[in-house]
Amino acid sequence: MRLTSLTSGLPYKAALWSSLVFLTICAVAGCFLIRAIDSALVAELAAQAESEAVLLSEIYTETGEAGLIETLRVTGQTTENSDRFASFLGTDGSSLIGPISILPDFLGTRRVTLDRFTAHALPGGYVVHVRRIDQRTLVVGRNDAPVRTARARLIVGLSAFAAVITLTILCLGLWASRMSLHRLEQMGAALHDVGEGNMSARLPVLKRHDQFDQVSIRVNQNLDLLERAVGSMKATASAIAHDLKTPLSHVQYALHAAADASAAGQDPLAHIETALQETEELNGIFEAVLRISRIRATRDHSGFEMVDLDVIAEKTIEFMTPLAEQHDQSLTLETTHPAAIFADKGMVQQALVNLVKNAVTYAGEAAQITIVLSDRKIAVQDNGPGVPDQDPKQLLEPFTRADSARSTEGSGLGLALVNAVAERHNALVSIKNLDPGFSVTLIFNDTKAPSPPV
Repeated sequence: MRLTSLTSGLPYKAALWSSLVFLTICAVAGCFLIRAIDSALVAELAAQAESEAVLLSEIYTETGEAGLIETLRVTGQTTENSDRFASFLGTDGSSLIGPISILPDFLGTRRVTLDRFTAHALPGGYVVHVRRIDQRTLVVGRNDAPVRTARARLIVGLSAFAAVITLTILCLGLWASRMSLHRLEQMGAALHDVGEGNMSARLPVLKRHDQFDQVSIRVNQNLDLLERAVGSMKATASAIAHDLKTPLSHVQYALHAAADASAAGQDPLAHIETALQETEELNGIFEAVLRISRIRATRDHSGFEMVDLDVIAEKTIEFMTPLAEQHDQSLTLETTHPAAIFADKGMVQQALVNLVKNAVTYAGEAAQITIVLSDRKIAVQDNGPGVPDQDPKQLLEPFTRADSARSTEGSGLGLALVNAVAERHNALVSIKNLDPGFSVTLIFNDTKAPSPPV
């Protein structure tokens, strides 16, 4: 990976901004800390100077001027000692003892440079306490070199600390940027594979519970939907090509027969009617496919309302009873506290009609067909032969028909439309063989609006 790729990543930029904020905080906090420590050390030196001045004042009170001068001489407080000094000046401002040769122009405690008071005998800064004693002046000082040394060491320490932390943050930023770029490259490679046609490719999920895993999970969920949709589309396209080949051949044969009849001076009407019948069946297949596509393509809840299942069931029985009677079949309704559902009334009605029509078509003569309503379930049951030796769930795929139904007219789209309606409503479809008979159940999860797909 190139360094420019890493430094352009969001984690490194975040680390860089964090470093700048950290350095700013360190600079501000360091200034306050240095000032606080400097003030504390100066205050300590001032307290020492004042304490010594008080002690020398007491010696002056007890022994007088000569005693104080002798004390200063004995204790060795001279200009040779650069850490501390004590000076005593007479009433005329002249130096009696000590390095101070010029009378200070202040009283109290100050941090000053003594060059002008000592004729450069004591260079540098000192914390000095000045007080009057009987028109005389006592000056006591402490060198502030420890303060300056502590400040310099503190600045070096804080700078080193800030540098180490900043470098660590930037290194972590580069590492995080590298990891992020690696994850993005993995995700990009997976999406590239999907784009190249490998619909089984998925984004890596490392179970770190980070944002990359969350995005990968959501993208993988959508890729699952896409894989199913593409697979269904391929299967549908293949099934359409296979199932439409025969009726198109019939149409072509009928039209050729009509042309031959016309050329021979015969009446071609019968052949033309056959071709028209085949085209009507083709048109019905295309209409069913378009309805399924429109149902699956819809994502909003426009047209949804609270629907009473018993009302839909009664209308279905009223509509389908004449067709059932043609096959000497009975069509009845059983209800057990049916609940209202939030659904598209037209879609649910069409699904129930398809289920009943499927039962009428395949249950056989004199079969008993029952619509059962219970809670949020719609079941259509019959006592026909069922679907032997085949997985009933396969019947939900477009153009899929049971082997026993090959001799019966139909396109294999009835249950596929029911399945599309169920997916649109986040409902479940349960198909099973009875003993004897066949049952298809629509199970609606809730009375509220279904959630849109992820």
